[in-house]
Amino acid sequence: MKKYILLILIITTFGTTLYSLEIKKKISFKPYSLDDTYAYKGRVRCFQWDQIGSIIDTISSFLNRNETFGILQNYKNKIGYPPLTKEYIINSYNSVEDNYQTLRHQGIPLYSLFNDESPVRYSRDGSLVSLISKGKEFDIIEHAYIKGIWRVPKQYFHPIKAEKFNKIIFIDKTNQNITAMEFVSTVWHIKSMNPATTGAFKPPYKEETPNGIYVLQNTKPKMFFLRDGTDRIGGFAPYASRFCGGAYIHGIPVNYPRKKFIEYSKTLGTIPLSHMCIRNATSHAKYIYDWGKKNKTLIIIIE
Repeated sequence: MKKYILLILIITTFGTTLYSLEIKKKISFKPYSLDDTYAYKGRVRCFQWDQIGSIIDTISSFLNRNETFGILQNYKNKIGYPPLTKEYIINSYNSVEDNYQTLRHQGIPLYSLFNDESPVRYSRDGSLVSLISKGKEFDIIEHAYIKGIWRVPKQYFHPIKAEKFNKIIFIDKTNQNITAMEFVSTVWHIKSMNPATTGAFKPPYKEETPNGIYVLQNTKPKMFFLRDGTDRIGGFAPYASRFCGGAYIHGIPVNYPRKKFIEYSKTLGTIPLSHMCIRNATSHAKYIYDWGKKNKTLIIIIE
């Protein structure tokens, strides 16, 4: 594998070049590092640098045209259980979701700019937004992931000071991998390229990792989890970085009565297996834990 790569991405619309992007490989976490393309069960997997570059470009545009940013928050419904949308369904987990497959649980209600009584849809906890204007009951925001301008009850909007995000973590659900990237001077540096395991669709306990553009909200040296279907602690996941609801990037889970950390699992990089979280080698989870900065690091989930 070459030590450095150079990718110049030109995005063109109607024949006009809008932005250019430079990416270089400068790996600082080397264990378990994957190549740009690699084999998995007779198929080729890869890091989707074209999609990653396009998303970074879109985020840069979003940040450049706005001045004030924030996070939509409703972890464990602490801000309040959102009202029902105009149209909704009961999903396979017996939970309410909108027509866009976004859960009401831990969701944030998004209203149109008109005086509608019911929200149009929900946003996920942890989503990056910009503040356009403040009101008595509602703020007007632009969502980084969901297209459009929305009204949101102001209690769900949490302002952050970050004007630029120079650290981004991409998780690829199709290829089951993770890459950490950092903007230095005029170049995006690739800091790590590792296998990962995302959330599985397996009712009633395991859920898919939700696509979106999130802000790193919190970290825990140990994230304790319950045994499925009980209120008993079943173990912990080391070096956990929370980005959406109860979804974390973390190391290999440790099930009680074991207490020692587990460094690696052969299931990493294979198929979705976890409970919405992103499993990593424990040393890579620690790297993310130490390297990422609360309210200043983006976590982006792609297909």
